[in-house]
Amino acid sequence: MDAGDGQQKFPCPLCGQVYKHQSSLSKHRRYECGIEPQFSCPYCVHRSKRKAHLQLHIQLPLPLWMVRAGLGGDPGSPGGPGQDAGRYVCAECGNAYKHGQSLWKHRKFECGKEPSFFCPHCPHQAKRKQHLELHIHRKHRHAR
Repeated sequence: MDAGDGQQKFPCPLCGQVYKHQSSLSKHRRYECGIEPQFSCPYCVHRSKRKAHLQLHIQLPLPLWMVRAGLGGDPGSPGGPGQDAGRYVCAECGNAYKHGQSLWKHRKFECGKEPSFFCPHCPHQAKRKQHLELHIHRKHRHAR
């Protein structure tokens, strides 16, 4: 199959996923397509169909902060110093979040970083674009 850009594409006949290389399609058919994930993360509920993908997942910042927060490292012991009554606590600044993903975003985009988004209507600054957009919508709705 040619995509019009001169490169051949290899679609999976079962699910339609398209690959640039025949070898990638072969690996997809052998390890992924229609197969339940068999590799489980020891730190969270993530499951992967390939061991290499699980290893990449574990290398992401998420397991690192979970270990620092006392949520990983020893999967047999729930909680720990970084968990406050079911909340996820940042080991760097002490901010607490209900969901682990919120803590991950905080560590990646906010903790220890200067604001990089500035309100054009007032001195307000934000570390995330979505937070600035929300501020403008709430505070400057009529200034558009």
